[in-house]
Amino acid sequence: MLKKILLSLLISSAGYSQIKYVPVMINQCTGNKDYEYFQLTDWKGETYTNTDNDTITLPEPGVYQMHHDFKEAPVSIKFNDTEIRTDTFYTTKLNLSIYISNPPFSEYFSCGEKANGLVTDYYFNGTIRQTGTFKNGQLDGFLKMYSNLGKLQEMHFKHKKKWSKTEYYTNGTIKSYTGNINGFEHNEYYNDGKLSLHETSSGFMIYNSTGTINQTLRWKKKKRITFFKEDKRILYQYTLSRYKGSGYKTQETVFESYTEPYFFQKGSIDEMQLISEIKRVTFYSNNKEVVRIEPEDDSFKATVTITLVKTRHKEKITSKDELLATLIKYTKASN
Repeated sequence: MLKKILLSLLISSAGYSQIKYVPVMINQCTGNKDYEYFQLTDWKGETYTNTDNDTITLPEPGVYQMHHDFKEAPVSIKFNDTEIRTDTFYTTKLNLSIYISNPPFSEYFSCGEKANGLVTDYYFNGTIRQTGTFKNGQLDGFLKMYSNLGKLQEMHFKHKKKWSKTEYYTNGTIKSYTGNINGFEHNEYYNDGKLSLHETSSGFMIYNSTGTINQTLRWKKKKRITFFKEDKRILYQYTLSRYKGSGYKTQETVFESYTEPYFFQKGSIDEMQLISEIKRVTFYSNNKEVVRIEPEDDSFKATVTITLVKTRHKEKITSKDELLATLIKYTKASN
């Protein structure tokens, strides 16, 4: 009977055993211990923080994700058993301050002062966190940022008016590039290195994972219009082209709009919502024009002419519902 009671007590106490975790944050600039907010998240999404002191109490062993600098990826920590455990971390030496202003302004600080010259920031395990060259708080050259495993995550470049930012996948291939080294350019890549998006100041191209083109949108400023003294707008002419998986063009839509290019979500433009701004829609088969739809006046609000290119047959419709039905019909046929 006594054995059963003792066994029951042992099981009960094991069920309520806890882990005491004490991460020590060391300031790289002073070498002293810093108090810093941190939290751990378990596999169920529960979070545990050091709101009151340096110690976090965890309910059970397992793998937790530790966040102590929310600009960085969390650190995975495995607890095998109930214990009091201490780990040491370096707090970030190099920090970016962004000020709310018009235009926005930012500065880099190292150990509380504006960064100058070569600055290198380390993780406690000795790997480089970030390293770059600065002048009076501004990046002047390259800034490289690494994970705590030593993998390059981001690389920034700035010199005078030239700048760029490159992000990397964990396998080392480029994830994205944005910059103006040779004119504005923004590229995104699949993790195997194939291009998924290419954007310039005059348009963008979207690619399938196979490398074939999926969609393009080109734009140009057509004219500036002043509605009132304080209301000046730019009228853009857009050309949206769609392609099949093999790279054949299936549809081209020309429309005009006062909407700025950056408002259009890449890959999510719906011609049906632009019906009043469309100037021409052309459908293709095997890269050859087969159907052309265009308004007789300045928009698709009135009579629309449908031309079957091969036979030169023309028909006219005046109903918006008919127009929508016609667009849907040929869109489905071209796809």
